[in-house]
Amino acid sequence: MGAYQTYGSVYLHLIRSARMEVIAPEDESRLYGHLLRRLIEPRYLLLQLSLYPLAGLSSSLETDRPSFYNRFYVLDSLNMLKSLGSGPEEPYALSLFLGNITVFARPAGEVASDAPKRRQSGSAVVGFQVSAGHWHIQDNIRINDRWFEPELRLKGSLNEPGVRRVSWNVHTGVKLHHNPIVADVVVLAFQRDRSDWNYRGWSPARNSFFEYSGYLAVDRAPDNGWPWVRHLARLGKKYPVRIGGRTVLLRLGVGVLWEWLRRFDRTSRRFAQRESSRLEWLIQPNVEF
Repeated sequence: MGAYQTYGSVYLHLIRSARMEVIAPEDESRLYGHLLRRLIEPRYLLLQLSLYPLAGLSSSLETDRPSFYNRFYVLDSLNMLKSLGSGPEEPYALSLFLGNITVFARPAGEVASDAPKRRQSGSAVVGFQVSAGHWHIQDNIRINDRWFEPELRLKGSLNEPGVRRVSWNVHTGVKLHHNPIVADVVVLAFQRDRSDWNYRGWSPARNSFFEYSGYLAVDRAPDNGWPWVRHLARLGKKYPVRIGGRTVLLRLGVGVLWEWLRRFDRTSRRFAQRESSRLEWLIQPNVEF
């Protein structure tokens, strides 16, 4: 759970005779290859609800209470609430996933039967997912839009308390919208986040996070002459500090969001008839416990 994203899920085991796969958390690069080999023969059906609290709050305030939202401007072009919440395209998403689930676990001791007792430290999913919702965030304005997104997804997290926490999310698919204001797109996206509680160096792979997503328009030719209509890139570093007898990670993320879209006119309270570019700088601090 978190201010930027939180979710909950339930799953159904489709092949009850098949046991859930449990593997030891290996090197990160080897995990990806192992999971991709499990793409075929799906065994699980998973239902998930994802929420994006800051994105939903920022868009709701600008949509419904613009005078209050304007109090968060620190510069003419920088609204801190918008900067914190930018990135997600909807306040929530409901997803149905069909694929495989792998559990990560290490031996935690021996029992009387000499069989190893294992302690779960994470899980991952690989397979096909369809997401849908009835709201979309366009230029930080919430609009009614029945959208759905079929995609191929590889997603997982590994959490070994006091040692490391790693999460990744790779997906590609098509996102289709009912509202004509929003372009239908092909999505290419990758996200990786790693926390090392005892590492105080500046390695680009440790205590770092990176996210990129690119959108290609499929339903119309953009006026700018090329097919890309959205790029989001975010990166950041973390540093462990001792606070109150425990180690926490201070996290600072920066990024940029570029979109080619129909922008919202704050004076007339209408969307423009023609598309134009929008550039948003992102500053997103956080603390990890």
